[in-house]
Amino acid sequence: MSQSLAVRAAAFGSLGPSAGSSVARVREVLDIFAAKDINGEVLTAVRYFPAREAKWAEFPSWVHADLVAAYDAKGIRQLYTHQAIAAEAVHLGKNVVVVTPTASGKTLCYNLPILNSILENTDTRALYLFPTKALAQDQLAELYDLNQRLDNRFGVFTYDGDTPADARKAIREKGHVVLTNPDMLHTGILPHHTRWTRLFENLRYIVIDELHTYRGVFGSHLCNVLRRLRRIANFYGSDPIFICCSATIANPGELLQTMVFANSRLQTEILLTYLQQANPEPPGKQETIRGYRGGYLPNERREIERGLRDGRIRGVVSTSALELGIDVGSLDTVVMAGYPGSIAGTWQRAGRAGRRSGSSCTVMVASSSPLDQFIVRHPDYFFGNTPEHAFIQPDNLEILINHLKCAAFELPIAPGERFGQVDVPDLCARLAEAGFLHLAGDHFHWTHEAYPADTISLRSITSDNFIIIDVTGSPNVIGEVDFPSALIFLHEKAIYIHGGQQYHVEHLDFKERKAYVKQVDVDYYTDAVRYTEVRVLEATETFAASSPSANSHSHGDVLVRSQVVGFKKIKLFTNENIGDGKLELPENEMHTTSYWITLERALLESLPYSVSERQSGMFGLLHALTSVATLLLMCDGRDLGTAIGERPPAHGSDTELVGAHHAAPLLGPSAAATDDFMPSRLRDASASQLKEFFEPSLYLYDAYPGGIGFSEPLFRVHDLLIQKTRELIAACPRWRPRPARQRSLSRHSRQAV
Repeated sequence: MSQSLAVRAAAFGSLGPSAGSSVARVREVLDIFAAKDINGEVLTAVRYFPAREAKWAEFPSWVHADLVAAYDAKGIRQLYTHQAIAAEAVHLGKNVVVVTPTASGKTLCYNLPILNSILENTDTRALYLFPTKALAQDQLAELYDLNQRLDNRFGVFTYDGDTPADARKAIREKGHVVLTNPDMLHTGILPHHTRWTRLFENLRYIVIDELHTYRGVFGSHLCNVLRRLRRIANFYGSDPIFICCSATIANPGELLQTMVFANSRLQTEILLTYLQQANPEPPGKQETIRGYRGGYLPNERREIERGLRDGRIRGVVSTSALELGIDVGSLDTVVMAGYPGSIAGTWQRAGRAGRRSGSSCTVMVASSSPLDQFIVRHPDYFFGNTPEHAFIQPDNLEILINHLKCAAFELPIAPGERFGQVDVPDLCARLAEAGFLHLAGDHFHWTHEAYPADTISLRSITSDNFIIIDVTGSPNVIGEVDFPSALIFLHEKAIYIHGGQQYHVEHLDFKERKAYVKQVDVDYYTDAVRYTEVRVLEATETFAASSPSANSHSHGDVLVRSQVVGFKKIKLFTNENIGDGKLELPENEMHTTSYWITLERALLESLPYSVSERQSGMFGLLHALTSVATLLLMCDGRDLGTAIGERPPAHGSDTELVGAHHAAPLLGPSAAATDDFMPSRLRDASASQLKEFFEPSLYLYDAYPGGIGFSEPLFRVHDLLIQKTRELIAACPRWRPRPARQRSLSRHSRQAV
């Protein structure tokens, strides 16, 4: 019996007919896979989680009779015990964090006490924060249904970038429950708090749903936004209760609909293209397989969400935009095309299925990335660990100063006022010297006309967006993307895919922030080629190599420059590289912090490979290091950037390679093979010079201006990082060195890693 057959038997062998038809169908599918899995490499782990018996509690006596009746009409006649405990704590005025599996009724934990409070006192106001617009829309539907059953006795509205201008005043006046997101709170509510006087004077509850998503840069920003929120609420005389909710594991639904999760926008559109071509609809019929991701217009996203709920859409391919606690109908199956990057994210995606009744199935299809391979080869690591802790650094100087500017615009900063764990008077004095603040009496006031929140993005470096206009016929806006994404997906000659339809980018207008595209039907897509250049500004700490054949490691301040220099044409289905092109796009620059490893020249020269082979190996090593680093830091992979460059020269060195003050930008094996893409510094250096002088540094830098606090922890756990990376590479089944070099490669790999 193959390994996968054994795994399947162990997982499902105890199930009888009572397990349900959907589980039986899953068994049939696994049988098909297992029959083809002769070497036990297709299925590496199968786990079955039986339903757990519910524990019930009665509605508390303080709940308004009409509210009890409204829930009863929805079929909810009792509470889960965790709902009763949470609701009681909120009713007593306590700050609460609810951490339970998905589809376990977290929404009721806060809706019950909040709506009860509104029924008792119509002045009560509540602010709900959701990380995505889609989730806010989903919760709006739930609250709207309750309100209908209560004869419209409270006002509930979403307030985000899609809210019409003529509706916003009514929302500010009549909204008892306002559903928004951190971005809109940051730019549209807090800076204009004088228009929201009624809300802030009566603000009693703040709900923060999907708390586990606020990690890294986004989480650090949110912490400062909440500091500003409390500051303004206190100014208006209110001291709101905070109710936070987070999911940890998923509960198993019916085989009716399928959701496929991809880890990038490009992957989403390519998978959607494949699925639509494999399952064509008759002429005149609407597609029943749709895509869902950032960049789609609001009306398109709402239409897809409705289609999922009413069953018109049978399958959807999505990025993390649909990952959170959205009830999208009778979803039965979730397929993850690649590991999401975290245990919490995996359970969140799994929890989209099985939210109604019956059982559900979740399948993770691993990619070739080191992290994916580690997870599927070590399933006990995933199933045996709890979801990650969110890692944030709200007192990051770059982030904090930006929010201090916002706070000063909203209200003058008083003496002795605290904002995080920093010296506020000193920072305010520096901002005053720079012309942003003015000291009047003992308060610091904002001096500029424009409000700062408008230029500070909570999720990315820039808040600029490009509008995408289809000019195939009459000009028609089909979507929008942020500035960094536009450089990658909307450069001229790119093939942009939207909803499975291909578009050729005719022109990218930087001044007007518009991209003009035309519909095409081609058999390829484009993939941007970027290079990154790192310059070490200051090494804070360095651990020197113990021998010439070892490596040293450091952390410190760096300057990172990146640029899209070309693109490749990749054939659909086969992934062949069928062409390329050169580009000249703007260069991005940022000052951040980095951790880096430097490989000594003696070590490199001892390896029995050519210069190009060593370069390819270094990229593989950096890729593996990054994968392990995201596990150790428990961070979002997008929070780390990578580059390979030269060792920073010693002070006063006379033997510097051309451009050695900068980390020479390398592009990776596929791009570096084309001389047109090779940056000038490497083109000018001969192979002999590279062999003699090139000592590579492998950089893992914080992908945000000023750093987010990952570099020093990586430096501290260097030995563990190297150990785990070595284990990851050694366990890779694809690693099959040629017999003649087996012993030598093993020895030198241990030295390099």
